[in-house]
Formats: sequence, structure tokens, C-alpha cells
Amino acid sequence: SQLYSISSGGDKYPSYSVATWLDHWLKVILPQVGMGTRNRYCNSIKDVKTALGETGKKEISLLSTADVQAVQDKLKRKGGKSSTINYKVQEFKSAIRSAFVQGLIERNVGAPVKALSTEDSDLRVPFESHEIKRLMDAAKPDWQGAILVGAHTGLRLTNISELLWRDVDLDGGVFTVKPLKQGKGKQKVIRIPMSASIQAFLSSRKGSTGPVFPELAGRKTATLSTTFSNLMKKVGIPKEVALPGGDVGNRSYHSLRHFFISALANQGVAEDVRRSLSAHKSSDVHWLYTSHDQPTLQKAINTLPALG
Repeated sequence: SQLYSISSGGDKYPSYSVATWLDHWLKVILPQVGMGTRNRYCNSIKDVKTALGETGKKEISLLSTADVQAVQDKLKRKGGKSSTINYKVQEFKSAIRSAFVQGLIERNVGAPVKALSTEDSDLRVPFESHEIKRLMDAAKPDWQGAILVGAHTGLRLTNISELLWRDVDLDGGVFTVKPLKQGKGKQKVIRIPMSASIQAFLSSRKGSTGPVFPELAGRKTATLSTTFSNLMKKVGIPKEVALPGGDVGNRSYHSLRHFFISALANQGVAEDVRRSLSAHKSSDVHWLYTSHDQPTLQKAINTLPALG
């Protein structure tokens, strides 16, 4: 503390409890992550602070590995998928690692805590083409478009709900977007070719400004997901399907992304082209260095089955 005071011109050495450090870490990290990740971080830290209980009042320097393990155990006892608990604990551990790097704690006490097995996590599966058509037939116009775009671009629901007409080049037949699941500083703008089905749909309701799907814009992702689930129920499409070997697959709006990638794969589109179109990465940096020209990407899009 005396060394810090001298080197910083007499400033008081920063003091944090575990809870206040988590608040501080969150405030610093949120501007560095994409919009879709922010809500997850906020919810994770909220649940971690609840699980900490009185331990949250401890000085951050006194936090122990046993305390971190206790948080994981309490979250597990509360219920929920192991994959979800792992996300929450991982964000807790990231905050701890930051405190370690900044010299607030002597050891990275979160490192020894291992992730839970994710065998209980949902197994996501794609829709069939005929199911997507049933959903579109029963949906209102904005949802028809959102389902079509999801199935023929693989974009996530938040990206689609926030899509603006300025991102749409109907003459060129492309969307220009920053996909979710990207950290600040590593964001990659991608141009996704439109299928003929998308071009026909959007041409019939072309706008010049504002959201492409105003009924979806500004709504929380959870609300949109619930609306889509209700649509599935309305047309009799089950959320769960039996799979070979006794497993159970789960379907949601995200299954449109699975459909998109699976449909491309089934048509023999190369993996690296599929990864470019879906902004997927098999390693941390590979996809940032992979580029395809528009004719190659358009040829891949043209293999998708017609919808609508």
C-alpha cells in the first residue's frame, strides 16, 4: 500500500470488497463486449453476487479458491443447465483474474475451479424445411421475414431484430452486419449474400430508413424467443424431438441457424465457406483470416431450398 501511495503521487490504495470489485469489473468490461454479451454478463454477475452471500463483503484480497468453489456449488444446487452455470462461474473467474493481474490479490484463486460436465446441456437440432414453411405461413409479416432471414443467413435473432434498412443492399443482394458473439476490437463486419427468397420478400416491403422488422425492433431477446416458442406451439411443432440412441434434441429460434449451416453442408458447401457465411470459428483467430469473394458466397447461398 505504501509503495502504491508513493508511485501514484499519494493516491489512496484502491480497496474493494468482492462484491464491489465485481461491480467495478463489470463497469469496465461491458463497453468492450458486444450487445448480446452484455446482458449475459450482467445476469451472471448478479447471480454470482447472490451466491456469494456474506462472502461478498470480504476484502477481495481475502477471497479463496474455496469461496469460488462454494459459488459454483450453490449455483449448481439452485438448478439449471451445467453449461449456463459454467458461463456464470467463468465470468466470475475472469473478474478474479483481472484482480490478480492488477495486484489486488496475490493468487489467481479462481483458476483451480474446474468447469462442470455439460452432458446435461440441451442438444440443439435444426428444423426441417416443411416446418419452417409452416411457421412462416402462420406468422405475421415481420416474423415471416425474421424466420426467412434466420433460415437463409444463419443470423441470430438479436441481429435480425436490430437489422436496419441501411444494412440492406437489395440491388447488390447483400446484408452488411456485425455478427454477435464477437468481442470489441475483434469485430468483423461481414457481407452476407441474400437468397432469392429473401430478395423477393424484402423487395415487396422495401423501406429506406429505420428497422427492417419494426415489430421486433427494441424488444428483449427473451421476449422474442418466447413469442417464437408460442408460434411453434400454435402450429404444432414440438420443442423436443427424439434422436437416435435415445437422446432428445431441443428446438428454438436458434435452430434456424442450425438449419442454415446443415443445409449448406448437405449441399456439399465447403466448411471454410460455411464458416465465412455464419461467422463461426474453429479457433480463436482462423475465421478472421478467412475470406471469400462474393461469387463464391453467392453460389453457396443459391444452394438453399426455396422458402415462402
